[in-house]
Amino acid sequence: MRKRVFGFTLVEIAIILVILGFLIGLGAALIGPLTKRMKINETRETLDAITEAIISYAAGNKCLSGNLTTMGVRKTMDAWNKDIHYIPAKEVVNGNYTLNNNIYQGNCTFYEKDICGRKGTSLKLRICNDATCTAPTVYENIAFVIVSGGPNYNLQTFYNDTEVIIYAPGTPNVDGYPFDLSRPEEFDDIVKWVTLDELRVKMGCPGAQLRIITSELPVAYQNRDYNATVYAQGGVPYASGGNYKWNYTLPSGFNGSPASGNQGGNLTISASPVNICPGTYQVTVTVSDNDTNQDTRVFNISIQPDPVRVSPYTAVYYATKNVSYNNSIPLSISGGKPSYTVSCPPTSCNGLNVSSCDTSSVTITGTPTETGTCNFSITIRDSCGQFTTATYSVVIQDVSSGGGGGGGGGGGGGAPSCTLTASSNPIDYNTRATLNWTIINGPATYNFNPTSGNCTSGTGSTGGTCQTNPLTRNTLFTLVVSNAFGSNTCYYKVCVRPTSGSTYEVWNESGRTIEARLPDGTCREVDNNREITTQAQELGPGQAILIYPSAGPVDCTGTLLYIITYDEAVCADGDDKDLKVNFTGSGLADR
Repeated sequence: MRKRVFGFTLVEIAIILVILGFLIGLGAALIGPLTKRMKINETRETLDAITEAIISYAAGNKCLSGNLTTMGVRKTMDAWNKDIHYIPAKEVVNGNYTLNNNIYQGNCTFYEKDICGRKGTSLKLRICNDATCTAPTVYENIAFVIVSGGPNYNLQTFYNDTEVIIYAPGTPNVDGYPFDLSRPEEFDDIVKWVTLDELRVKMGCPGAQLRIITSELPVAYQNRDYNATVYAQGGVPYASGGNYKWNYTLPSGFNGSPASGNQGGNLTISASPVNICPGTYQVTVTVSDNDTNQDTRVFNISIQPDPVRVSPYTAVYYATKNVSYNNSIPLSISGGKPSYTVSCPPTSCNGLNVSSCDTSSVTITGTPTETGTCNFSITIRDSCGQFTTATYSVVIQDVSSGGGGGGGGGGGGGAPSCTLTASSNPIDYNTRATLNWTIINGPATYNFNPTSGNCTSGTGSTGGTCQTNPLTRNTLFTLVVSNAFGSNTCYYKVCVRPTSGSTYEVWNESGRTIEARLPDGTCREVDNNREITTQAQELGPGQAILIYPSAGPVDCTGTLLYIITYDEAVCADGDDKDLKVNFTGSGLADR
């Protein structure tokens, strides 16, 4: 008898090929972004290595060379195999050096007229926030700058022997480098610079001038602790009690150590927590030494908002036509700066209205006269004018009251309705959500969909609490409640933050040009259908983006239109979890 040989059918082979094609396509889609990020990190590491090599050469020779190879730099090309540009100040270079095919004479002499004896340089660095560079930030006394053209293969930095001009990351329509083809686009050059004072300190120069060497203060966030340190170097330190004397002015709620007018090694600025309104605040710091030398620097502290939040933010409730309705919704308000005010909607809907609202609860009452859905929105404002709007929907149904209600004790024999909320939303990745439900006209049978953890089903319930399994994606939970007289359904979406460190791209799809203040404090004008965030500054955990109308100079000082929060982006992102969302003008949506 002949033995039968079994194999794959054509259908089975086709299924396998489809699955393989899907997996290959999924992997291919990730190759581009991951490769780009890897090359950016590699180039930054190369610039750091070049900087260390230059400083090491300066420490041994007290001058710089005009050639990177001479100073022991082995890798002079970035991750895209493009030359890294090196722009030194003439005051720190020994001998001739070349910039853009022009030869310049350095003014530094090994071990004689060297870097340690310099008080300044002629090289300046300008950082522009727009293509016309109307209000640049200027840094003087630069020792050297190193630049990579970045991932777009296009050097956009202008430089000569006295000036370097760069742009804030993501600045559109710029190309400052005149010695190649003009190709204006978003600025993505990778730049690193070292000031003369920083170079002197790292070289270990004795007797350096008294200077505040801290260049800027970190961004502060409302309702979070803040710590920053201001450093000084050089001068003639005090023999005891701290090297320098510090004098300063700080915004309300911030503290300094040592106290203003007293001695200390460094100045520490702190707040526990930051409890003033968002904005930019000026800090003036003066340091003096034991020989009456002084240096003064004016810093800006940019305070980013902690958006006003309310829970529940949205909820759906149920009422029955021609049956008296009274629902008090407890509120939990946080964020912003207390105290809060709550504004009630003035209009009624199908016989229902918001009869009262304050910071503790919102009460919806009345006798519904028509079926349908009524939406009631309340606005919560803090003392800084920040606000959020919560919307509560009441679905009015035409449900029979049943057999007269003689002894049911459940609201006259009517069908039950329910509310469903979560104790916290969003939740962290791979953690459990705690769901809370109440049943009006209970007790009733309840069923969760999907079932998760101990959020399953039961009987004879008037409300309760359950915990889901650990969640890794946004999940819409449905609760169906029923008794002998009918059933109703309520819903709640639990949002899940992505894995630690994930950031969001936010795009402008509002139909108009806007101004956006990013979490790092920069303000940029964004046309419709363009990205609001930048490669260097996406929306991260605990951060927010402020949206303003576009009018006149780009300064983000008009009427605040909207606050885009990280948690709102979490809830708006779709099942693809591609970390991209759209600003629609009134909220966020998946991109």
